[in-house]
Amino acid sequence: MVYRNNWVYMSMHVLDEDETSKAFSCHFEKQLSLFKHVTCLNLVDRGGRENIVAEAFLHHVLLYNHPQLVYVAFDFHEYWLVFIVVSYHLT
Repeated sequence: MVYRNNWVYMSMHVLDEDETSKAFSCHFEKQLSLFKHVTCLNLVDRGGRENIVAEAFLHHVLLYNHPQLVYVAFDFHEYWLVFIVVSYHLT
């Protein structure tokens, strides 16, 4: 990512499926050797532009399919929207 004059230029490098899967597997093999059990907590906004990252990560978790790797998704935006709506109706 390059910053110039308040503009952000983002790299558009795209990894292929095989390259990404290998990197994901290598990373979590190391984590699991250190910690034996890993929980991934996803706090990405599922309704926003970050959703593509969340979907790609979940895809690789499902492909990796390891019993000691747990994936939990929690969308704060959705949670607080429901909380605000419920609070509004209760007042």
